Amino acid sequence: MLVFKFIARSKLYILESMVFIVPAYILICEKVAPLSFVFAVLSALLALKWMCLSIDKLGYAISPFRGTDIVYAFLDNWIHLKRSALNMIFSSMGKLKVLFCDLLYFKRGKDAIAWINFCIHFGPFRNVGSSDIPGFVIKRLESNNLKCIVTKGPSTHNENVVSPGFRRHLWMELARAILICEKKS
Repeated sequence: MLVFKFIARSKLYILESMVFIVPAYILICEKVAPLSFVFAVLSALLALKWMCLSIDKLGYAISPFRGTDIVYAFLDNWIHLKRSALNMIFSSMGKLKVLFCDLLYFKRGKDAIAWINFCIHFGPFRNVGSSDIPGFVIKRLESNNLKCIVTKGPSTHNENVVSPGFRRHLWMELARAILICEKKS
């Protein structure tokens, strides 16, 4: 029972397998005494505990979170595509900074096109953070009958926008700037 409580608390799928695979291999592939099997299980548990403590120590070195929580959040995002825990970690570790976005608005007659150049790094990766901002902006502008081009200007990973809540704020600012361009043209 203690083994299962520890594994349920650690939430690490990859490390859990070590507790069961190593002793099972020894039991099936080798002819061993029952005492050796008990020793193998205890050794695997000790190794798992040591690995979790080491991962936690690394996590506290770079963030206010346990390392196992960070690993679990990455695995949850990677395996189950659940990004809430990872977004929460990134949002709490992020720093507020002024970012730049260029808007070029061209209009001839009734035809108009907006060229938006973001000087941010979309990410940090795949479905986490602001990776979907370009598609979101294009979809919103084209649904309002405005053709647009979205490009990425010079930026580094220091300009990673990790908060998905930033998307709404960005859209409101962009819509306000486009309305100003409409009124002036």
